[in-house]
Amino acid sequence: MSKDTEDDVNSTLYFQQNSFDMEEYKERMQSMRKKKKVTFNSQEVDVNKFIISPEGMEGLVLSIYILLIPYIVGTGTLFLFVAGSDIDKFLIMDLTTFFIVWAIGYEVVAVFLLSAIFYSYLKYMGCCGLKESKIERPRQRRR
Repeated sequence: MSKDTEDDVNSTLYFQQNSFDMEEYKERMQSMRKKKKVTFNSQEVDVNKFIISPEGMEGLVLSIYILLIPYIVGTGTLFLFVAGSDIDKFLIMDLTTFFIVWAIGYEVVAVFLLSAIFYSYLKYMGCCGLKESKIERPRQRRR
């Protein structure tokens, strides 16, 4: 066998071995992706499910939501808890300080959103594998 023919055979064998290695590598990576554990943080969140807006106007509508929703919630909080649901006391308040009313509403909305996220997390953990580790209550004895 000549030197050139031997080199061709060796390079062909090397190429075939590498292609088999690549196929094996691809199969291993796909099986690892399938086995990858889905966590609460790795879930995809589609903002369009939560924002009602015309197509292409999401940014504008989101900006309006960020300004108006906390202000409305802050106004409601002031009416219910500070003024004691008394319209006369509420009208005496100075509601022209937009930022203060907005900040109060922002805090209330933040508490609700964080509570909803925590509740969603607890629901997720209850559905996905923590059922085995539930702590059973000790049974009470009858008297």
